Amino acid sequence: RIESGDVKTRRLALAELAELAAASPSDSVPAAELLIELLDDAAPAVQGEALGILANLSDEHPDAVRPAVEPAISLLSDDIHHLLRNEALQFLATFAEHDPERLTEAVPQLAASLHDDAIDPDPVARILLSIAQSEPDALLPVVPKLELFLETEPQSAHKWLLGAVGYLSKAHPGIAEEMIPIAAELIESEDTVLRANAAGVLADLADEYPTEVKPIVPDAIELLEDDDKQVRYNVSSILARVANAHPDAVEPATEHLVTALDDELADTRFNACWALKRIDATAAIEKLSEIVATDPDEDVRDVAQMAVDSIKE
Repeated sequence: RIESGDVKTRRLALAELAELAAASPSDSVPAAELLIELLDDAAPAVQGEALGILANLSDEHPDAVRPAVEPAISLLSDDIHHLLRNEALQFLATFAEHDPERLTEAVPQLAASLHDDAIDPDPVARILLSIAQSEPDALLPVVPKLELFLETEPQSAHKWLLGAVGYLSKAHPGIAEEMIPIAAELIESEDTVLRANAAGVLADLADEYPTEVKPIVPDAIELLEDDDKQVRYNVSSILARVANAHPDAVEPATEHLVTALDDELADTRFNACWALKRIDATAAIEKLSEIVATDPDEDVRDVAQMAVDSIKE
């Protein structure tokens, strides 16, 4: 029916196949080749149905749907109806988690679509994050477009895009420097992932630009008590790195850093030890000595001992 029917017949058959693919992707893999063919010459409604099924197959069988990537990218053109473009993006976002390198050439087109009101920015941002994890250099040409989008009213896409910027900032801190004031605003977001990702970007940039990140210290101190462990870890990284260049700015965090020595994450406790060492926190010696004797993580015990020795000197 999909191969030989009219548009209505095809769509009905595709709807049945979609249900089958959702329930049992493996049993629907034999249809992948036919679905990919539909992306080139079928009616837009049929193409949209095919993309939805391919997205279902992509999670468990990315190899089977790989030939669909190029035709799906071609459907991102401005002259394609926005509903079909959004379907193509949903498929590509799912596939990008398995093979982001296949989408690097589409980065300029993807970044431009962030500013298209007819396009859902969520899958676009998810694709860019997937690409940034393995190929951060691919995002270099579109940094201004990413900055412009991050300056808009925060929405869920911002958290994925900030994650992408985080990977970019690790590889090219100079390129990402202008993200500091943007991330500084987003660190106060009510969205936990967005808050964590903003703190992560600032932590990455604090190594290279501690002076520029220093104004974030009061917010970072407050967020040491955040309910989310990733937020606490990222802000502890901010404080430890800024303290290396500006210990006086981080000194007001002493009490909060001592409390952070009991955090559930060893990496957060590790950062707290480094920060206390760098600010020469004499008030923390007793707690640090306790950490030396009792912390379950060897690296934390070692850096706590370094902190105690340094402070006593």
